[in-house]
Amino acid sequence: MLSLLRTWLLDPAALLFIASIIVGLILVKSSRNRLRRRSAGFKTVRGRFSLNRRDVVSFRAMIILCVWFLMFAVASSPIFVNPLVNILEKRHASTESCAVGSHVVLLSGGVSSRARTNDQFDKMSYATFVRATEAYKIISQEPEATLIISGGELFRVAEARVIGTYFESLGVSKDRMILESRSKNTHENAVRVAAILADEDVVGPVRLVSSAMHMPRALGSFEKALDDTDVDLCPVSVDFLGIDRMLWFGWVPQVTALVKFDHLIHEVVALVVYRFKGWL
Repeated sequence: MLSLLRTWLLDPAALLFIASIIVGLILVKSSRNRLRRRSAGFKTVRGRFSLNRRDVVSFRAMIILCVWFLMFAVASSPIFVNPLVNILEKRHASTESCAVGSHVVLLSGGVSSRARTNDQFDKMSYATFVRATEAYKIISQEPEATLIISGGELFRVAEARVIGTYFESLGVSKDRMILESRSKNTHENAVRVAAILADEDVVGPVRLVSSAMHMPRALGSFEKALDDTDVDLCPVSVDFLGIDRMLWFGWVPQVTALVKFDHLIHEVVALVVYRFKGWL
């Protein structure tokens, strides 16, 4: 318990929250002392009451502080962030396995800009590693399945090539993989992979592997790109960030919750932009 308490108190988000509380208490005490010194925090002017200018400034400061506390809590407290994350992640979180098919599509979750060669697997992001692990499980059980890896060259090395080389190191033959290394975003992932599938003999559902939070945008983009085809998609969501059951200390701000909120805002904004552009 002591170790857990120490972890909370040393969390940067918790420290910032505590500092905000201290500043807030100082402002409250300062305002109360000022009002006590003035028998009229309100002065009579022609039979009406008007706030002293300093009191108006203090009141505005308190309003701003309250808004800050609310925004801070929503953005960094697990008890607020996790339910919001769950709303997005559980849209395509089926407990049933996808049927066997001929193709699996793996969307890259990022590779560090520090990667210089295709064999620098340690530069794959955590999201990419989790997605790749799930895709490997699927193709390991289905020897005839073809794996399509989609991820462009955002920096020096194409993400699809790094992931493809990683699969080769696991013993997956090059003949079983198709690398799509030109796309720069999810929309292009969908359009370019759809063009690849048009030339393939697709049997059964195409399993689409991506992170749970990314899946609504990914699945919507692929459904749009494959709208005029007979290809069926089955989402395989992994890398869940949301927590279902929160303990009593979930109100304490944490950096991990702030990171989740950052991912959430990114996806929500991206969904709005994609709908505006007609990509969903």
